[in-house]
Amino acid sequence: MRLTRLSLGVALAVLAGVITGVGPVAGAAGAGIPLPFAHFSHMVVDGVHGHVFLSGGAGSDGLLVTDLDGNTVATIASEPGATALALSGDGGTLFAALTGSDAISVIDTGTLKETARDGTGTGTSPSSLAVAGGRVWFGYGTVGAGGIGSLDVSGAQPEVALDQDPGPWGAPPLLATTPGPSGLLVAGAAGADSAAFAVFDVSAGAVKRTASATLGIPDLADFAVSADGQDVLAGSWGGGVRTSAYRTSDLLPDPDDPGRILYPAAVAVAPDGTVAASADDQELDVFAARGARPLNSYEASEGSRLAVHGAAWDPDGSRLFAVTTDNTSGSPALRVIQGPEVAETRAWASPEVVKAKPGESVAGTLTIETAGVPFLAPVAHVRRIDAAHPDGVALPDPVYTAGTLPVFSGGFTSVGSFSFSDTPPSQGEFSYRIDYTGDASHQAATGTVLAEVAKGAPAVTLTAPAKSGRTAPITIRGQLSTGPYASGEIVHVTRTDLAHPAGVPLRDVPVSADGTFEVADAPPVGGANTYTVRYPGDKAHLAASGAATVQVSRAATHLTLTTNARTYAYLGQAKAAVHLGTTYDSRTVAIYAQPSGGRKVLLKSGKVDAHGNLVVGYKLSHTTVFSAAFAGDYRYAPATATHSVGVHARVTDTLRLYDQSTRHGGKLYRVYIRDDPGRAPQFMAEIAPKHPGQCLFVTLQRFRSGSWHTISTSQCQPLGSGPAGSAAVVWLPWKSMPNGALYRVRAEYVHDGKDTTNLNTDGSWEYLTTVAHPA
Repeated sequence: MRLTRLSLGVALAVLAGVITGVGPVAGAAGAGIPLPFAHFSHMVVDGVHGHVFLSGGAGSDGLLVTDLDGNTVATIASEPGATALALSGDGGTLFAALTGSDAISVIDTGTLKETARDGTGTGTSPSSLAVAGGRVWFGYGTVGAGGIGSLDVSGAQPEVALDQDPGPWGAPPLLATTPGPSGLLVAGAAGADSAAFAVFDVSAGAVKRTASATLGIPDLADFAVSADGQDVLAGSWGGGVRTSAYRTSDLLPDPDDPGRILYPAAVAVAPDGTVAASADDQELDVFAARGARPLNSYEASEGSRLAVHGAAWDPDGSRLFAVTTDNTSGSPALRVIQGPEVAETRAWASPEVVKAKPGESVAGTLTIETAGVPFLAPVAHVRRIDAAHPDGVALPDPVYTAGTLPVFSGGFTSVGSFSFSDTPPSQGEFSYRIDYTGDASHQAATGTVLAEVAKGAPAVTLTAPAKSGRTAPITIRGQLSTGPYASGEIVHVTRTDLAHPAGVPLRDVPVSADGTFEVADAPPVGGANTYTVRYPGDKAHLAASGAATVQVSRAATHLTLTTNARTYAYLGQAKAAVHLGTTYDSRTVAIYAQPSGGRKVLLKSGKVDAHGNLVVGYKLSHTTVFSAAFAGDYRYAPATATHSVGVHARVTDTLRLYDQSTRHGGKLYRVYIRDDPGRAPQFMAEIAPKHPGQCLFVTLQRFRSGSWHTISTSQCQPLGSGPAGSAAVVWLPWKSMPNGALYRVRAEYVHDGKDTTNLNTDGSWEYLTTVAHPA
């Protein structure tokens, strides 16, 4: 985690248009300061005079000079197309490559005036500079024809020498040397998919090539030499290079390199060895000389990126200068980064939240890690912050304990932790802010532990027997959670039963330190006995309660239910009688009726008479189940009884379309005169209650030889729906009924298995006779 990430973006408005001259620049220290160039080329830092020199390349007309905070000091005019910049070893002279003028400008850094302009030869176009071995070295030429030259200004007359190395160089080489004076010179030229490098010793005046190689670096943009001169640090935009350090002795990958992967538009090395290089085109990372993990990272703002050659160090390492451009390499801006070598401190507090009861102590830890120099006697402070003390109350400084890094440390070099302990003064929320002060090599860091101090919310758990005999001793065991509990704490106990619906208090029960307790009782009342335990709370615990129910046995109750008949006619009146046996203090029973297919209704509820009986009448229309219930009392258990009765349907038989009526043997006969062979007696039967879809069977009998004999029985006659009930109409078999005979007919209702709400029922006989039509 990187806790410090600063923007390299331009904080001020981007200058519009193409700027061909150099004008004054104003900007606050540390802000993104727009530069008065259409494009950026190079910069160099003069630590002796406290200046930064910047060039704009082709199309520019001078050099910009700022102080170390980025404020404009001066412009050096008439330096057309200045590109590469380099300082002499003593910092007294600035050299600027005038690529388009085939010259190198010599400028006094004290007066900021050009003192000489030395030509490098027609068509040389010098584009890269480095000062090593007392001379100025420059890369020159064009694509396909590059070379290395030198400028010696130590004598009375400047001496320019070309072709100092036979090459061949496929492009004007980039040159670099160590941050401090040395005789080491490194040259590199980009190719299509690789880069040619050479290392030279120029300390003795002559140019001596000591190593050369073609490295798999596509699109070389920038490189630098380590402060100790042991490595060339280079990366590429290609992103496939897995090595960033090559030994100057043989240009092989340095096995001691910590494995930093650089993708640099820019790479710069401070005199103390600290490295600044881009991790991509928007991020600038700062590493210790041999560090694997960035000390700090800085990210360009949206829409901007780090410029090629856009990083330079103040020689004392206190500032890092970076230049960003827009995505078209225009609108350059300078960013001054203070303290880049002060390593980021990664810090986290634990636990994030700690819960405590009043009077309990809380503890926390701030762990710190760094990729810089190891921590040495770090110091931190702790403040307790709450609503009453928003600025915090200072606590004793936490104790620091050095930690041990794992084998795979991820680039960190040191780890340790600060620990504190405190007892919050009251309930509420408290923030413990632990501030690591930092030092000259490490950034400050902070972390917070939140303490929530509140009374415990205990849960009451009760274990009780499910059943017990009346007056038998029982024990209910309880447990209060979130212990411990102080001596002398108690729980209050209430028993609720049939005799005490509002509850009756029992004796208070002491609570053990671990929160356990026992309730002893011998319940005198049968039925459900509910024991409610209430803890009133204390300084560290909220009030709590719990309940358990014990079913206390009761004597069996004798309860019977009878009716005055087993079956009834439709709309018949049933008399239901309940008899209650011996009880203790309740003689109340309830009688219910539930007709088949209907809902259960209460018929009567009341006390039985002196004989234990209670009677109720009920008019029946369907088969019905009577039930009786006794709710129980203190000593006798609840009881129920049921009794079912059947109810017949009402069948109403009617003869229709008769001609006359007569009586025979005291019976009413309907007389049908046979005057129409197509006309027959009509018989209709109606059923109540309604049973549409059920069957009627019609039986026709003839009186002969002193008794009735069945002539015919019909098939099922499905019932329809009439205004008073279901009905069916049947034509009697006229042809099978001789004149002068006596007949009778009736219907029988027969239900199927799906409709059992009424019993099968026969209708009453209807009598008829037939006579011939008179002549």
